[in-house]
Amino acid sequence: MPIKDVKKRNDLQKEQLYEALKSLENGTGPHFHLNQQKLFTLGSIAFQYLLYKASRNPGIYLIRIEDGHLADKLAHKSKDETSRRLMEKILLPRRLKVGDSTFVLDYFQESSWTRIQEMPISRFRMAVVIRNTTRRPFHDRHEEDEEVETSKITSQSLDFLPLLMSQFPQTLTIAYDMKIPDTEVIRFDFINDEEDTLSGVKITDQIYFD
Repeated sequence: MPIKDVKKRNDLQKEQLYEALKSLENGTGPHFHLNQQKLFTLGSIAFQYLLYKASRNPGIYLIRIEDGHLADKLAHKSKDETSRRLMEKILLPRRLKVGDSTFVLDYFQESSWTRIQEMPISRFRMAVVIRNTTRRPFHDRHEEDEEVETSKITSQSLDFLPLLMSQFPQTLTIAYDMKIPDTEVIRFDFINDEEDTLSGVKITDQIYFD
């Protein structure tokens, strides 16, 4: 069933998204690590940054998510409409043309890595890696906000990450409560781990820094 193109009450505000993308653009990089607790908020930031980079430097952009279950959740629970639509469109074909760039959806399983390895490495531009978390809602929180509790991390390793970082000029990894060598940790001040949601308005499809 298609995901309805409607604003969710806890979507990111446009100003918050702009602030996050500006922080990434001003980072020393080229490999970033987002290690805060808000999985679906960070997912939106990552997808919007991917779209921003792809519009300026065409090539192959990888979205590598732990498994299909998490990919489906991101398609429904990311914190802006553009990210939800992007994930909805790429879920089944797992390959999507965005302007002059190609987006590829991949999973952590070794067999899933074959598709991207068959593509020309000279066109690799950026990869987003999203590692799952195990969440348990607090008693006084809304059921639909499933990103509030991230105290337990799945056992899925990121052993593939050094190879991926050597092949892609830029990477952005979302993984809570772990250290990743050779990455710059980026944290966003507007993300308060003790709060449930971020109320906001619809985010525009394009973010301009000029």
